[in-house]
Amino acid sequence: MKRIILLITLAMSMLLITPTTSAQITAVKGQYAHNEMQDLALVYMGATWRNKWTVDDFKPLVAHTFTDGHTDWFFPGFLFLELDYNTKTLCPGFGKVNPTKDDWQSYINQHFSATRGFAALDACIEEYKSQIGAPPFKHKIVMCIPSPLKNDTQWGKVNGKKLDFSKSEDRFAAVKWYIDEFINQFRNKHYKNIELEGFYWLDESTGNARNVIISTSTYLHRAGMRFYWIPFFTAAGRFEWKELGFDIAYLQPNYFFHPNKVSKDRLAEACKLARENGMGLEFEMDQRHLEMREKFAHRAADYFDAFDANGVFENSAIAYYFQGKTINLLAASTVSEDKDLLERWASRVAKRNKKTHQVSYNSNTTSGTNNPSSQTGNTPPGLKTGTRKLNPEDWHF
Repeated sequence: MKRIILLITLAMSMLLITPTTSAQITAVKGQYAHNEMQDLALVYMGATWRNKWTVDDFKPLVAHTFTDGHTDWFFPGFLFLELDYNTKTLCPGFGKVNPTKDDWQSYINQHFSATRGFAALDACIEEYKSQIGAPPFKHKIVMCIPSPLKNDTQWGKVNGKKLDFSKSEDRFAAVKWYIDEFINQFRNKHYKNIELEGFYWLDESTGNARNVIISTSTYLHRAGMRFYWIPFFTAAGRFEWKELGFDIAYLQPNYFFHPNKVSKDRLAEACKLARENGMGLEFEMDQRHLEMREKFAHRAADYFDAFDANGVFENSAIAYYFQGKTINLLAASTVSEDKDLLERWASRVAKRNKKTHQVSYNSNTTSGTNNPSSQTGNTPPGLKTGTRKLNPEDWHF
């Protein structure tokens, strides 16, 4: 009888966390990784200096109004992540204090605010649907998993047991608790326009967590979830991503951040390595594009040129790192070069959306000249650049 009760309990638990759909991923050596959700925007949420991610903050990422007046959908997928939360370390090398279970809980909870995070994204999509029609895809969410810091003994308890992170099984127990807690909250919200696609391993190198990663992969796959990773250019284990259990990995070129150390050849090299190892690629830029134009403005354009030349936009899944506020700043800018860059960016993604989902956008795009209520996608003019913080990629080249 006990065995029957246990099996029923496990079955109900897995049913509780099984997603309704999942993007189709093709990732084999010799060609770029392809994801049904081809374009994934990195949304950093949690640090005090980030966007608050209200409806207005999301507008430049959800849709774009082109110079010819028509509005189209922009990013189909959003990866929510953060490096430190209230000075607590979520990713090794960031933050000042080891987090506790309560910190992880608080980090989860902030995403479920009534006016920020997922609710704001869901409402933003709904607003655009009323103007340009329903998108030909369901917007996907990928959520980061904080790093259980090795040897930490003060994180907290799971099922009454105090965890010791010197043990891989205890580190995984914390990860499993986090996944279950997040999924339960997400599913209870019943969002209309977004759905949970999977989870992201936050540490950009395998470090000393290989066993934890493999256990996490097994658990996620049993739950029907995808497992994502974006290693830096020289990261340990970057080409072993499949053996570690990731469904897809995006290679960071780490070109934008190092104008005096990394030449443009890095981009072609990254494309070659990604293709050889069945990976996608990351596009990278930050606010220095606007604040230090002489050194950085051309480097974002170099990604577009290299990705075009190497068939990345044609064939590869792409993750987009833009530090948080950069797209909002581009959308609010009056500088023609900034407007051109955002137009080029949005046109690439809109074209890829159309190709991936094989639909005509003629019936669900709205001309800004014919529809006075159509959104420009700009954030409020009062948005300030603030002080740039250290990027994770600044450490690597």
